[in-house]
Amino acid sequence: LDPASPFARLLRLHLRSRRYPFQAFKHLDDRYETTEGTSSGAYLAARPSAIRALVRERVRPFFDNGRARFRSVSDASELDAAIEAYTAVLEMNMADAEMEPEGYGRNVMRVAADAGALRLGLIDFDGQPAAVQLWIVSAGIARCIRIWSDPGHAALPLDDMLVECMIPQLLDVDCVRELDFGPIEAEFAQNWAPRTRERIGIIAFNPRTWRGARGALRHIVLPKLLSIPRRLRRKIRARFA
Repeated sequence: LDPASPFARLLRLHLRSRRYPFQAFKHLDDRYETTEGTSSGAYLAARPSAIRALVRERVRPFFDNGRARFRSVSDASELDAAIEAYTAVLEMNMADAEMEPEGYGRNVMRVAADAGALRLGLIDFDGQPAAVQLWIVSAGIARCIRIWSDPGHAALPLDDMLVECMIPQLLDVDCVRELDFGPIEAEFAQNWAPRTRERIGIIAFNPRTWRGARGALRHIVLPKLLSIPRRLRRKIRARFA
């Protein structure tokens, strides 16, 4: 959540009115870049020269000799094959696959395709899906929902290559004013989206249920009690400093 947004403020007010104990915590920063009025050529030229050279030297030759191929999917008629490729790359990343809600990607892609908002990028390597990026374009913003690539090609900057392939569609055709990569820690995202926005999470508990009361005690009450000695020491140091 954006801590300054009306939604975050109203959510806090609603939780207080319901007497739900809650706690806000810092989330990963949202990475983005403004692109209004920027062509794909200008945007790509502004990226770090090292990453552009890495993509050109390590990945581009595979496209030139036919071993690698980029494809973009936005139409519902192409979804079945796209979902199969998406799932194949996801399953190569077992930790992420286990955290992905059942049917999430498939359902998001179908809804987005029906709304004309789907921008799915795929790289095939030797005829097999090797990298995928799921983008949603809405209200002038391109949001990157998922980024995965085959760990077997970890030596190749496929994520960077796929972003480079998607940029002409997003900037020259969709004319988005912002690329939003979301809360991502991956180092490569800093090259494509150097700006950051603060994001928070909110955890709340229903005190009228046993599970909620236990959660509030564990996550809110107990940490506050354990922090009392530390806060007292700070006050004492400040008083006698």
